[in-house]
Amino acid sequence: MKTGTSICSLLGVTEHEIASLLHITRSQWSMYALGRGKLPPAATQLLAALLTRAKASQVKNKDRVIPNKPMKLKLERLLRENEYQRELTAKKIGIAEKKLALQMRIVPLIAVLEKKGSSQLPGNAEWLNIVRKKASDTMEVDAALAVFQLQLKQQLLEVEKELLENKLREIELPS
Repeated sequence: MKTGTSICSLLGVTEHEIASLLHITRSQWSMYALGRGKLPPAATQLLAALLTRAKASQVKNKDRVIPNKPMKLKLERLLRENEYQRELTAKKIGIAEKKLALQMRIVPLIAVLEKKGSSQLPGNAEWLNIVRKKASDTMEVDAALAVFQLQLKQQLLEVEKELLENKLREIELPS
């Protein structure tokens, strides 16, 4: 029998709290909840009063309608913020893709310069080292990963946009 648990959940308290509230021990409450014991008369009366009050407020809350106007305004604000974030992310994706393309163009350039040898490029040996550092494999992977992360963020923002628009349509429909 789960009477104790359902009473506790109905009242929004733990078993320890209900026992304390009724001025009984935790074990007395457990026995009552299991159907193996009775509560003292004072505790029974207090529990009845608490349950009556909880049921009455539960009925009132079901009839209560959440005002649509504040909710609609909040959703519209979230939708505008979402649009801003999508535009910002699209710009960041463009920048990251350009960086990735640059990284990928530098790799063949380094291969050509290394073939010629640094002896033929005495002034460019230092430049070759700088470019080599720029085009390291980890940087190429980092650039590709950055593009992927931004694309993932963009997709999430698109899903969020759809959810917000659906919720707005729900609110605007008369019941």
